Amino acid sequence: MEIQTANLILRPFQMSDIDDLHVFCSDLSNVEYMDWGPNTREQTEKFLAETTAPLEGKNPTVFNFAVTLKSSGTVIGSSSVWIRSDIHQHGGLGYILNKQFWRKGYGTELAAALVKFGFETLKFHRISATCFPHNLGSKHLLEKVGFKQEGYLREELYVRGQWRDSLLFSILEKDYIDAK
Repeated sequence: MEIQTANLILRPFQMSDIDDLHVFCSDLSNVEYMDWGPNTREQTEKFLAETTAPLEGKNPTVFNFAVTLKSSGTVIGSSSVWIRSDIHQHGGLGYILNKQFWRKGYGTELAAALVKFGFETLKFHRISATCFPHNLGSKHLLEKVGFKQEGYLREELYVRGQWRDSLLFSILEKDYIDAK
């Protein structure tokens, strides 16, 4: 499965993505807003191996995408959309971009494509996302593509030796339709 936008191609990961992916997954300044990393090369290889493994006839509940530039094919990020609840048609999304590509509009383009995929392909009613309160870039990006902040999760995650709070955001299908 592949998703194309004006400047990006979201596609399944390949083992050959290791070098581009590891550049930003191993850099603390790039993963400071994530609940994982910085990765060793082995951790990045393990992620790729798990992500590229065949599903063996199972219905996927997580859709991981390499975020690539249309112009060069360079992997500049990683993104996921996952099913939180089939019954309640609730999904989640997450993303990371190589910091060399921040503030160029790619994050907004990526998030909008993930939202569209969630509502139009996976038929979600609701999509939620979280970010750390001090991650102002992600907070503004989520709001820009229609998410509303609806909660503050205290000490939700234990990251690099300390408890971290998270902001909870969501967008409903009707919000997405109204904004189109």
